[in-house]
Amino acid sequence: MGDYASSTWTTGVTHDYDNGTYLVYWDSYARASVANKEDGYSSNGTGGNSNRWRNETMVRIGGDYIGNVSPVSAVPPIVKVQDNTTFTYQVSATDANGDNLTYRWGQLNEFFKRDGTGSTDNFTMPTGMTLSPSGLIEWDVRDNVTCSGCTNNDVVDNTTGNNLWVAVIMVEDRLDNGTAKSYIPIDFFFQITEASNDPPSFTVFPTGTQTVSVGSTKTFTIKSTDDSGVAPTVSVLNPPSDNSSIWSTSSSTSGG
Repeated sequence: MGDYASSTWTTGVTHDYDNGTYLVYWDSYARASVANKEDGYSSNGTGGNSNRWRNETMVRIGGDYIGNVSPVSAVPPIVKVQDNTTFTYQVSATDANGDNLTYRWGQLNEFFKRDGTGSTDNFTMPTGMTLSPSGLIEWDVRDNVTCSGCTNNDVVDNTTGNNLWVAVIMVEDRLDNGTAKSYIPIDFFFQITEASNDPPSFTVFPTGTQTVSVGSTKTFTIKSTDDSGVAPTVSVLNPPSDNSSIWSTSSSTSGG
């Protein structure tokens, strides 16, 4: 993609936008079937969480919003949760302007109606799951909490081997008066796994902001272990570049 003005090919596309509010969305259908569907579910999205989906992002520029840049985030498409545990997950995003970010549950019209109309109620989140304004998700899936008196096969248990729960979140960059300067969608799934299968844990992980000087190479190490004795696979979401000469990830399968 590029520009071919004056018989000269220039890679990339640029466009100057006037001051204002811009909303971009993409939508389709055939979302994976999920456990947290509302009563009255229908394929056209009129009954709550449905197989129709929509993701939208908004940014305001000019005036009070000069220099505004939308936040960015990345999460795995499926986050697995060990059954019968208290689970926490920190959703993270960054903002190039250094602005504080607020996390909230998505609305039905923002994520489940292709034309963006309809109810502005929050979607039906997974049973018992909470989300803090700082993006911390907490989910107590212990059997004695999710189903009083149950010892197995409670409301969140993975009884079919592929039970998915959808979670949709808006990350907002706000002015001091609470007005959203921009927001981005996060749309992903949780899946309950066997209670006997402890997840891998990180033993070495870089913390804080990693600074790279121009013309130099930055190397850092991530280590993880698993009680099975099999070395976990570590992958990187949304690396700075897909050019291997700029960003490369090596892995080792020696040990656990």
